[in-house]
Amino acid sequence: MGRYFVMSGSLSFALSLSAIAQDSPIGKYTGSHRPRAHGVGVTLDIKSVDSGRLQGEGQLVYSGPVSGSCTGSFPLTGTFEGAQIVVRSAEKFGRAADCSFTLRGTLSGNKITGKIGQSDIELTK
Repeated sequence: MGRYFVMSGSLSFALSLSAIAQDSPIGKYTGSHRPRAHGVGVTLDIKSVDSGRLQGEGQLVYSGPVSGSCTGSFPLTGTFEGAQIVVRSAEKFGRAADCSFTLRGTLSGNKITGKIGQSDIELTK
């Protein structure tokens, strides 16, 4: 009976690790949103997650009638717990180094859906 319990526990542990790996936010996500009269392309490259803290790189690219003083790349930091993800710029960026970025959302499969400020966004891996 003890042997069966150990084997069952090992199988359960292996299945749990498999589920965790499938729900990892690590990867490169792209999408866009329209906060005003212009579109903003967003790229998030989540490189690591350790104890719910994530790290990576982000990029914003503005299109439309204005070029966007906040166009540029920046390091990312954030949290990931359950399916909830919060990603923010780890430092100011942009032409005047006065821009910041925050996305609050939910990871589901290969998509992150959420908000940047009041704008809805969907990013796909």
